[in-house]
Amino acid sequence: MKRRNTVRKKKKINKKPKNKLTPFWKKVIAVVVVAVLVITSVCIAVYDKPKRSPNVLLTMDKKVADGVDLSEHNGQIDFEMLKNEVDFVILRVGYTGYGNGEINLDKNFRENIKSANDAGIPVGVYYYSQAIDTDEAKAEAKFVLRHIRRYDISLPVFFDFEYATKGGEHIGRLYEAGLSAEDNTQIINKFCDTIEKAGYDIGLYASSYVMKNNIKMNKLNENSYIWVADYNKKVTYSGKYELWQYSNKGRLDSVSRGKRDVDLNYWYIKK
Repeated sequence: MKRRNTVRKKKKINKKPKNKLTPFWKKVIAVVVVAVLVITSVCIAVYDKPKRSPNVLLTMDKKVADGVDLSEHNGQIDFEMLKNEVDFVILRVGYTGYGNGEINLDKNFRENIKSANDAGIPVGVYYYSQAIDTDEAKAEAKFVLRHIRRYDISLPVFFDFEYATKGGEHIGRLYEAGLSAEDNTQIINKFCDTIEKAGYDIGLYASSYVMKNNIKMNKLNENSYIWVADYNKKVTYSGKYELWQYSNKGRLDSVSRGKRDVDLNYWYIKK
């Protein structure tokens, strides 16, 4: 049986004409896109900019300012009362576990920093580190920045370098790492450089012994404020310093109603 040759007719497809933007609307869209990008950039810049009042301690008409450093271990603080007892306060943001290396927020930090800001007390902060390399130090710094950004930090952000102790013996990951003074200095600088790039003043806290034996003090970031802990009649560290933690047995009515020991500090304004 013969098949007939059939030619299928192609169906006509009516294509809808593309909507073409006029030059005017192209310009409008371009302007809107640029405006959105500019506004977004400004918002990001404002958000990233730290809240900082001027460091009023540097303009005080006195040689030495009195201060206290506080953490969750000090219990409840009456900051309205505290502002009549001291010139400044340095609060612990957090700490790294000396056993597991985990980063932790001080349980009372948010309450303490907000109350200090509300009371109008000049505030600095510190972070107890157990970093054993520069990557960990940078992670600690970023953690600090994330938690202080919304608050008014007019004083430095300090890197707290100390070996954990138990029963009078050194313990913990930092001590067990057996790092050289050069290694320790690089770790401190990494933390401080990260903080400084974000717009804050920076500093180092350590004991006189540690400064003399475990850190290359002459290789620290030159903008670092030095806060030395030494419970003798005078500081035994011979280098320059701005702050001296001279006692860990102080008592203030504003701190746990005077029932707990507190660290006391001097900030030397004029020498």
